[in-house]
Amino acid sequence: MRATPDVLQSLAARIREIEASGGTVGRTGFVTPLPLLDVLLKPGVLCAGSLVELLGETDGAGAWTLALFWARHASAERGTLVLVDARGWFYPPAAAALGIDLEQVVLVKPSSRPDCQAALDQSLRCEAVGAVVGCCDRLTAAEAQRLKLAAEAGGGLGLILRPLGAGRGPSFADLRLRVTPLVSRKVVRRVRIEVVRWRGGKEGQSLVVEIDDETGHVRVPAGLAPAAARA
Repeated sequence: MRATPDVLQSLAARIREIEASGGTVGRTGFVTPLPLLDVLLKPGVLCAGSLVELLGETDGAGAWTLALFWARHASAERGTLVLVDARGWFYPPAAAALGIDLEQVVLVKPSSRPDCQAALDQSLRCEAVGAVVGCCDRLTAAEAQRLKLAAEAGGGLGLILRPLGAGRGPSFADLRLRVTPLVSRKVVRRVRIEVVRWRGGKEGQSLVVEIDDETGHVRVPAGLAPAAARA
């Protein structure tokens, strides 16, 4: 069948609408706000089915802790949180200090890169999963696009940790954040979170946060809160 002019015009309008919205048409924002991100992305919103990449300058920079912190809030409604932990970073007491219910955690320890990709893909596609956290040192364009489509299909939040150098490679993530460690005290770590890519939003915003390893608190330092809000 040949497409009529009306059908073609309708499709063209639909494509323009999707492009203008950054691919978020038909998706709604999370019912539970994601602390810190709601300040960093203000006045924007991170929609359900989003994929977020956290680019860490070094191991232990705070990206893993931030990912768990946001995953806990994103999975509050559905309950299930999947951790694809190929590096053995998961430490239950630290996760519990962040408020994560360990009985709701599904821990996957893949032994190979294909297994890791499969675990991320299947977990993101599952509608019973609220959030998925995993690490990917390398991603081809096809693999990156597949993860994005999987997140959209499942409707949860995907949080992918990657090295800083991965920022030069292909990405289909809705949001890319650079996590940089700052001079810190012994127990309290300070990190800077910077938006390096945001589909449909403004880039360049940054926010300094504190991670208290004793209490599990993740917060904006009191003296920097007004500046962060203005940014």
